[in-house]
Amino acid sequence: MRSDPTREATLSKKIIIYVFSLEWFALYLFGLICMIISVVLLKPHWSVSAIILIGYVFIFMGSVFNRFAVAHNNFKMPVAGRVSPHDYKHVEADPSTRYWWLCDWIEGRNCYYSPGDLMLKTGIIMTTIGGFIVIISFVTLKILFVR
Repeated sequence: MRSDPTREATLSKKIIIYVFSLEWFALYLFGLICMIISVVLLKPHWSVSAIILIGYVFIFMGSVFNRFAVAHNNFKMPVAGRVSPHDYKHVEADPSTRYWWLCDWIEGRNCYYSPGDLMLKTGIIMTTIGGFIVIISFVTLKILFVR
């Protein structure tokens, strides 16, 4: 059975629009602006800026991986374990699952994680640590210059 090329092209456009939607682009743009501001303000502290930049890259890549997996599996995230019948965002993985390595298959305590989830969590931790270092450095610099 041959597939319809116009249907596949429309699906490809839907997937691209879903993966790179406007609200996600705005979030990434905000993160990039914050990164540029921190680099300008923390010129001597390039290592902190590098931590924040790598964190934003992890957040971006993790969310793109998740959205890519969801877009290619009928806009639901396949899970390696059982799924509640009331869960409309997830579906049980089966042999027809596309890009299974990007889906939720890494077993945690109470749930399954995808590689994108782990990248998101790592990026959030890195940017949070970098943000705390920036805040602490500004507070200590202000205290030093006030005296």
